[in-house]
Amino acid sequence: MTPRRDPRHASMVVLLLLLTLSSTARADSWDMSADFSLENNPNGTWSYGRTWALDGTFELMPCHWGPSFWVPCDFWAPSIQCCPNVWAYDNNHGYPVIRWTSPHAGSYDLTCTFTGADSRGVDVLVYVIIDGSIQFTEHIAAYQQSTTYSLNGLLLTPGRSIDFVVRWNGGVHMDYSWTVITGRIEDSSSTAIPELQPSTWGTIKHDAGR
Repeated sequence: MTPRRDPRHASMVVLLLLLTLSSTARADSWDMSADFSLENNPNGTWSYGRTWALDGTFELMPCHWGPSFWVPCDFWAPSIQCCPNVWAYDNNHGYPVIRWTSPHAGSYDLTCTFTGADSRGVDVLVYVIIDGSIQFTEHIAAYQQSTTYSLNGLLLTPGRSIDFVVRWNGGVHMDYSWTVITGRIEDSSSTAIPELQPSTWGTIKHDAGR
């Protein structure tokens, strides 16, 4: 005669498995400030560069101006420094771009903030551009003025890009208008296992005893 299994043991095994899966179902996230690097470009999913037009080709900034700025090798502007603080100068050498590239297919949530960071004066146009299409633009015309953009459920395939761009608007001297960009992108494709309700407990116990 085969001994009958204790249904409580089977229930406990199932619950431990669910708890383990729940604890490992963490969403990937990328923080523009925390991930910033002055050593690597590209730096994981982040790249620091310029574009000559809002729908133009992205070019990496492979050189440094001093120890703390990414710049093109042919000029000292536009510039990007920690974390990141960007400067377009007169736009004649391109617009500074922080680019994030999707590492895999998924649904992503995005939030970012642009803040005028130059006490001498700020007059810039800021943009969020996804795969060459402008999704957001705003005018920042004062020191410490901020604007925030959020987008949830953005479906991307590997290699798709999100660009954060700043362009000098001409209302203050070209030497001014440093602008800080902060941002976070999170892979919302992975969701935690929902909390078990009492009715679910009953189903697990019942099935385990069969």
